[in-house]
Amino acid sequence: MQVDTLGVPVEDPLLALIREVAAEVVRYHITRSAPGYPLASSWWRGEAAARARFAALVTEIGSLPGARITLADEETGETLDEWPGDR
Repeated sequence: MQVDTLGVPVEDPLLALIREVAAEVVRYHITRSAPGYPLASSWWRGEAAARARFAALVTEIGSLPGARITLADEETGETLDEWPGDR
């Protein structure tokens, strides 16, 4: 980390921008798994896009025995949707 003339740590402006963009990009997180298939994750900037991908995944792998799909808001820690739903 860089320091200013007084020796106070100063974050590189480019690194600060990268951290800000990365935080925005990873807000909506989808995890999916099914027995015999690897666990996979994806991250989405917007909630609408994440919900659309969640719905597509339910169609694609929701019928596999033991399939689990979760959509979470990483900023709030809230689970927004799950497949299967209430068990």
